[in-house]
Amino acid sequence: MNIEIVPAVNEAKQDYAENEILFENIKPKIISQLKIAKYTIWIAVAWFTDIDIYNELIEKKAQGVNIRIITSDELSNRRLLEKLNKFDLVKIPIQGSNRLHNKFCIIDLEYVMHGSYNWSKNAINNKETWQIFKSREMAEEFSNQFLKLYTEYKDTDHKDIAHKDAVYAKYNFLDFKDTTQHKNNELNFWNV
Repeated sequence: MNIEIVPAVNEAKQDYAENEILFENIKPKIISQLKIAKYTIWIAVAWFTDIDIYNELIEKKAQGVNIRIITSDELSNRRLLEKLNKFDLVKIPIQGSNRLHNKFCIIDLEYVMHGSYNWSKNAINNKETWQIFKSREMAEEFSNQFLKLYTEYKDTDHKDIAHKDAVYAKYNFLDFKDTTQHKNNELNFWNV
C-alpha cells in the first residue's frame, strides 16, 4: 500500500498580521492584534478615548494578560483615565510644550504596532498610518523605550512639576505669570 503525504493548505484567514502597513480600517486591525496576546500588552499612546479598544483590553486582562499603559495626563483623556486605572497605568503630564506623543503597542514582546493613529474616538475620521510587524528585535527596541518611560514616570505624583493642574487651562501667552521652573537646566513655562 502506497500512501502519499501531501501538505495541507490552510485556507483559514489569519485574523492577525505579521507585517502590514495600513492607511484605513486601522481600529479593527488593532483590536484583532490585541486578541492574539497571550502574556503581555504594553501600550504607549498619547490619546486613549476609544471604548471598543478599552473593552478588548478588559477581556484580555480577564484572560490573565499583563497590561501596562502609558498615556498622556490630558483633559481629553480624563473621561477614560478613571477606567484605565484598572490596568497598570502611567500618566505622563504635559510639561510646557513637551508632551507624550508616542503611539505604539508591544504584544508578547514579539509583535509591534505603531504609527500616527491615536486610540481615540475621532481617529477613525483622520488620515492615519499604522504598521504592524512581528520582530523580536524591533519589539526589544520598542520595549526599551517603553520601559524608559515607564520607570521615569511610574509611582510619581508629579509634585516636582509646578502648577501641574494649570496645564489644562487654555494656552495663552498673555496669561503667563512668574511661574517658571528650573529643572535640569531647562526652563519650563506653565500657563496659570
